Amino acid sequence: TSITGIVKQVGIYSLGNISVALLNFLLLTLYARQFSISEYGVLALYEFTAQFLITALPLGIPQAMLRWGAEAKTREELSKVITATVFVIGVITLLFLVIVAPVYSWLGHKLYGVEVITFINASILLVYVVLEAFNQATFVFYQLRHKPMSYAISLFFKLSVNLAITLYTVIGLKLGIQGVLLGMLGGSIVFTLLSSLPLMRLLTFRPDKELMKEMVKYSAPIALSILAYIGLTLFDRFILEHYRGSAEVGVYSLGIKMTGIVSMFILSPF
Repeated sequence: TSITGIVKQVGIYSLGNISVALLNFLLLTLYARQFSISEYGVLALYEFTAQFLITALPLGIPQAMLRWGAEAKTREELSKVITATVFVIGVITLLFLVIVAPVYSWLGHKLYGVEVITFINASILLVYVVLEAFNQATFVFYQLRHKPMSYAISLFFKLSVNLAITLYTVIGLKLGIQGVLLGMLGGSIVFTLLSSLPLMRLLTFRPDKELMKEMVKYSAPIALSILAYIGLTLFDRFILEHYRGSAEVGVYSLGIKMTGIVSMFILSPF
């Protein structure tokens, strides 16, 4: 029975990731019609910046949540783990916003040689990143409670809203890259509203400080490996932008995205 349950959960999570892959494919066809290769290169820099921050900001805390949450025997113990996770991610995110947000556009210009991030787009991207950082904890929560179907339903609505807003803003309103970012943000807001309520019910305002310290110690080595991996796999786009321009980034990113579709729905459930 346990093996059957595992196979069922993996299958449902895989279906969710297949949906993500299909959405990416549909959006690629839209981008091919609406953007030049240089514009797609700039969009790719936005996407990879978001991907880096979403993975880096939690600093491995969701993995610590999975470790302690799996050992929780009662609702109260699980509540302590969830509260500690949310508080740690919240503190890290707040520090990031205070330090980086005021100079986000300036950093993009200085580091990469182009004004990759405008103020309005930076604001949209930052809100999206913050929501997705917390949504990582939500994903772990559904894994702990063995409720893949609830997660998959929330993901379906997220992708539907993302696609609908992107089509309307890019084709109808002609907002270009900003329309794509609005689609990403809209989908993330819907997913957060639909999926985080069960987790929020277990959240308290008295975090266990000792547990928080233990989780941070546990996640620190994981965070270092995650940051190293992301640096190796993502920052080549910015180096390419600096030396060859956004058109080369567009071609390179298109190839990476196409080859990444397969691994997305095969590896993500694990």
